[in-house]
Amino acid sequence: MSFRLKTILGVALIEAVLLFILVWSGLRYIESSNEREFIQRAWATVKSFAVTSKDAVLATDLASLESFVAEMMTYPGVRYARVRDMDNLILAQEGDPALLQRTFVTDHNLVSVSDGVFDTYAEIEEVGSVFGRVELGLSVAGLQQVITDARNYSTSIALIEMGLVALFSFFLGVYLTRQLANLTEASERIAKGELGFQVPIRGKDELATTARAFNLMSQQVSRFYQQVADREQNLRTVLENIQDGILTARLDGRLLSLSPAASRIFGYADR
Repeated sequence: MSFRLKTILGVALIEAVLLFILVWSGLRYIESSNEREFIQRAWATVKSFAVTSKDAVLATDLASLESFVAEMMTYPGVRYARVRDMDNLILAQEGDPALLQRTFVTDHNLVSVSDGVFDTYAEIEEVGSVFGRVELGLSVAGLQQVITDARNYSTSIALIEMGLVALFSFFLGVYLTRQLANLTEASERIAKGELGFQVPIRGKDELATTARAFNLMSQQVSRFYQQVADREQNLRTVLENIQDGILTARLDGRLLSLSPAASRIFGYADR
């Protein structure tokens, strides 16, 4: 795996984890806040319905109750409205027939909603006594649509962000690997004998510092090599002009070098 690919994958992975945490926490906040607001609105609506219907229930005024129920159906999101007396008998109701025929089960949160309708009720009380209750079914379609839109929007933003991060990581990898490629090329050229080769320096970051150190090392190697070459040349000049025979050998007696005078003295020139 190349350094460029590692850079892209590493940055993308970090960004993906952070985006997941951010999107998840944001969606949870949106869902919980909207659910809390919806339940509060549902409770306020059914409580207002109970207060409005109280006098008609106490007087068994069915005409007024029918009017109140019909008025409740004009409220946005109300799927059905019903009024019961203390014996649980239905005094007035209106709404979706399928919802009115089913058994009423109170919903306490959106998790318990399985049919798209939030069922809630409020008791009709007077002087501490219960004389009946009102029941409402509120559609959660609008709330679910808001949550779905927020989820889709957040996902889209996250995908765009991931694309931008991948693009940025690509250019970052190109920039970093370009400097490293220059150092690799310079090392190969020095190995081939181009001592003192200099790397172009771009910027003032750590890679630029590394390039400066490499150039300094290359200059030092070239300088030391030249000094060694000069010393060898001087030694060769001395050996060629000295009249004494000088030779060098290994510990095992193998001859390494000898001066021209030594060649003449020991007769190696004729061999």
